[in-house]
Amino acid sequence: MPLKVRLGGAAVLLCLAMSAIVAQEMPSTDAADLEKKVAANPDDLPARLELINMYIRRMTMPMLSSQAEGRKGYLAQVQWVIEHRPEAALPALPGMATLRPEEADRVLQWWQAALQSRGSDAAVVFNAGNFYGTRDVRKSIELLKKSRTLGAPRAAQALGTTYFGVFLAASRPEDAARMHMVADPSLAAEVRAELEKSTDTDIYGTTGGWLVCFDRPAPNADYVAFGKTLVERALAAEPANPRWAQAAKCAQK
Repeated sequence: MPLKVRLGGAAVLLCLAMSAIVAQEMPSTDAADLEKKVAANPDDLPARLELINMYIRRMTMPMLSSQAEGRKGYLAQVQWVIEHRPEAALPALPGMATLRPEEADRVLQWWQAALQSRGSDAAVVFNAGNFYGTRDVRKSIELLKKSRTLGAPRAAQALGTTYFGVFLAASRPEDAARMHMVADPSLAAEVRAELEKSTDTDIYGTTGGWLVCFDRPAPNADYVAFGKTLVERALAAEPANPRWAQAAKCAQK
């Protein structure tokens, strides 16, 4: 694979979703004014997150000078958030999709330090797991699993989404390359074996739901069939759960 920056399943989908939100919610305040605001009050987290959104948008503009300015501003703000408020850093995740490899590695170095000091904080471990998905899917999975044991409320769904991304990349390597995802058949086999034995309905049900409902592009037929099996198991375990009922409708198409 020629690309160095590679997004894991949950990271890709979160980046795409959050980027759409950022594009729709253009801040009206000028970045220079916000920079002055955080300089006067460094603990103003909402202002920093608004700045991050602004810089993410600049990183996607066609002008190279705007992209460079966006990356510089993004890195400065995301460093502060990871070092001081890592539990609140998830809104910065979309910016990782447009960083250069060495810049993304700097961000992960800041996460390594945050994990050393707050490695038992569920929110911090969860956020780090999502950021690691941009460079190391196996590490991302490890951290998301840990955050699940620590009680992170969205960890199971993030794991299920990441597992779906692993299957999608393995079955559609040409699309995986285009979406900066890693095609790793050995990891896909490991994940499949794990899900076959899993008793965590949230994880295997979420994975199955993605496999049967996502069709742009769709995973290969074998993975879709596996997804149907996972959805059937989830529906049998939790017949009143509307998520599995909705997934079952996708499976019937």
